[in-house]
This record gives sequence, C-alpha cells and structure tokens, in this order.
Amino acid sequence: MRGAYVAFGNTRPAAREAVLGLRERGVAGGAAFNPRTGAGYVAAKGGDYARAQRAGVAVAPLLIETFGGFGDDLRLLLQEAAAIRSDRLSHDEYDETTWSARTWTTFAAQRISVALQRSAALEIMQSLRMGPVEGRDLY
Repeated sequence: MRGAYVAFGNTRPAAREAVLGLRERGVAGGAAFNPRTGAGYVAAKGGDYARAQRAGVAVAPLLIETFGGFGDDLRLLLQEAAAIRSDRLSHDEYDETTWSARTWTTFAAQRISVALQRSAALEIMQSLRMGPVEGRDLY
C-alpha cells in the first residue's frame, strides 16, 4: 500500500536496510516497530556494505524506478557530479548526445534511463524465455 502513496515506498525501506543496515532504536522487549508511526523497537543489523562504511566509504542505495523516478540518493549524487563538471558536456559527449540533452545532467539522466529500460526489457525477455531477435541486440 505504501508504494501507492509514497515515492519508492515499496523499495526504499528494504534497499536502505540491505545496503546501510539498521541502527538500534526503541526499547528492547518493548513494542514492535510500527512503520506507520515510527515508534517501537528495532534491533541493530549490519548492512551489506558495513565493512566499506567502517573503512570510510560513503555508501547509499541508488534507486531508479522503471517509470523514470530517481531516488533521492541518486539525484543528490548526480547533482554533486554535475557541480564538479560545471554541468557541461565534454566534446565527445556533446557529439554523442541528442538535441534534447545539452547539459551533463540531462545527458547522464538519459543514459541511466536508457540503460534501465534495456535491462528491464532483457529481464522480461528472459522471464518469457524469449531469445534475442535475429540480427538485433539489446546492447
């Protein structure tokens, strides 16, 4: 239900738990955690990248929805990269892009979106046990 009302409501909590883990909060033995209110006990749990985090690596789940949504962490990462690049395309990127992407941000967003759509199409084809079309390649 949460996904019907909140962007990334179905994917963000599980992705954050898997990548970042959970910090302990609430009182052990108290009420169970209620995601609707945020109250209750949560046991500490290390994420898949706990070792990298201990080594000082910044870790974030970079979520993309197949209908075009970019998660907050990915959006912030793109904004930081755009600032470093002054949101400008290199000569090669400028030659490679279309008329609709004249900044580095739009160029990067289009490339990410196309890669996601291709990946989703390939996954659908594989689940339907469809082989590649003769003479065509998704990549």
